[in-house]
Amino acid sequence: MTPLRRVRNCCGEGFRRRLAAQSGTCTGVQRSTTNILTSENSGYSHLRLDGATADEPGAGSLVPGSSVPGSSLPGSGAQAWYRDPVRSARLAYVFFLIAPLPWVIAYFLPPVNHDAAAILHFAQRWLGGERLYVDLIDVNPPLIFVLNLVPAAIARWTSLSAPLALTACVLGWIAVALGLGWRLLQVSGSTIGDAHRYVFAPLFLFLMIVFPGPDFAQREHLMLVATLPYLLLAHARVAGCTVSRSLAIGVSVFAALAFALKPHFLLLPLLVEACVITACGLRRSARSPVPWTLGAVFAAYGLFMLLVTPAYLNTVVPLAIGQYRDLGGLGPWGVLFTSKLSASAALLLPLSAVAMLRPHPLPRLITVTAVASVVTAMAQGKGWPYHVLPAESLVLLLAAALLCDFIDSNPLPNPVQRRKSSMVAMISIMLAAYYLGTLTRPTFWRQADFSNSPAGQLLQRFGPLAGRGPILALSPGIYPHFPLVNYANAKMGMRFMSMWPIQGAYAQCPADGGPFRRPSEMSPAETFAYNAIVDDFHRYQPSLVLIDKQPGIQWCAGKEFDYLAYFRTHPVFAADWEKYRLLTEYDRYWVYVRR
Repeated sequence: MTPLRRVRNCCGEGFRRRLAAQSGTCTGVQRSTTNILTSENSGYSHLRLDGATADEPGAGSLVPGSSVPGSSLPGSGAQAWYRDPVRSARLAYVFFLIAPLPWVIAYFLPPVNHDAAAILHFAQRWLGGERLYVDLIDVNPPLIFVLNLVPAAIARWTSLSAPLALTACVLGWIAVALGLGWRLLQVSGSTIGDAHRYVFAPLFLFLMIVFPGPDFAQREHLMLVATLPYLLLAHARVAGCTVSRSLAIGVSVFAALAFALKPHFLLLPLLVEACVITACGLRRSARSPVPWTLGAVFAAYGLFMLLVTPAYLNTVVPLAIGQYRDLGGLGPWGVLFTSKLSASAALLLPLSAVAMLRPHPLPRLITVTAVASVVTAMAQGKGWPYHVLPAESLVLLLAAALLCDFIDSNPLPNPVQRRKSSMVAMISIMLAAYYLGTLTRPTFWRQADFSNSPAGQLLQRFGPLAGRGPILALSPGIYPHFPLVNYANAKMGMRFMSMWPIQGAYAQCPADGGPFRRPSEMSPAETFAYNAIVDDFHRYQPSLVLIDKQPGIQWCAGKEFDYLAYFRTHPVFAADWEKYRLLTEYDRYWVYVRR
């Protein structure tokens, strides 16, 4: 039997009959996570605060020396938590619900992620009247800039700084996802077992808040956050649960906005919807508002690009294909075998095999989404840490889902032991998750050591100068001049975030063996970028110029590429440069100021 046929079987009458044989179906019972501790179906309704059961002599006794039936543990002191599984489960649950709070506080401290800072700055300039993809050119499609208009507007119309407004908005995005996910857990009834309900809320908080670490507010992070409730909605559809039309449309719109952030992300809903159609049939799937809502949002976004930002398709896409696509990349197979993706992809193989053998649909849906995330990371070809964040997170979620599925499918006969097993499983999963997050994506050291970081040092030394007027950074990277620009409340005096168009033009050495081409020998793409940067320099007359000693371009004919020498071949730039003097040499930068 093929994997897709197995998924379809889970939607059949036999699966629904097995669910109906339990205490309630997904359409007749709505159980919140807090009900798990007392519901009859969970086997914990007889538990009393002292750990005894209601049908035993002495049940309800609060005498410290009383013990749990079948347990030989002492009944006093530090072991009281273990004697009372209901109370212990609640304490452990609450602890892991509030555990992300230190990360929430840390994200309000500098530094904000450099990519997110650059996108936010462009959104602020767009809000200020500059034209997206004309005065502001970046390879990202317009939706991420549209979303960043919200924190940009908050920063403009309130006293809140832009980085703080961005953090608050991302936390609001997370709150929406958590609310949708909580509601979907309620309507899913007995199709999602007690162990899943017990583990998923703290695990979702971990994946949404803690695990991103330095990649908090990245586009992959936003997509991952919206993917989690979308997976629960897909499970509810496969299991035949009754989901209100408003809830289904709300989750679909939220997920569609996230999937539209990058074209690569569209693979996730494509595979998930194909899985749902295979499981439930085309006719039943077509009656759901989910695929139609996803399609409507994607179509509206495409129309927005055609009508509002046509320059993205006409100018940026050709420039990105020619200058950016292969810049600094490992290639798909290099990403798979030599980046951080390797471990997640290797672990996904056995987990996927186990998931396909399970009778319930949720592990299979997570598997499909994890596979799509791996392919998405490979397709981007860079291997950067934030590109693999969704794959790493979904593999962790899949492992937790399989463990919960095993516990729910093989319940212990004693309700006390059953509660203890779920509690131990949840604690084990969460401790392992926090340990993994601490090893791979540390957070607090970035905030504690910001003043000693390159961005922090530049901010201390040159922040006041940067705040006086526009700043120009002739550098191949975005960091550290982002977030320097954000915290100095400065403006980038250039339409590009970095020198990526020039880097892309020199992926190969010039034919004459020189370090760079003469203007008459440049390609149309290089000519466009070359003239654009010169025009911006002439228009903005930046008060501070940072020139990177490491151009990110290979040596040619034994000579290193020099950005200053390159642009001084243009007479307008050369004339304007006479107004500047070398202020200092710091770290990897020559720092110039206007005379």
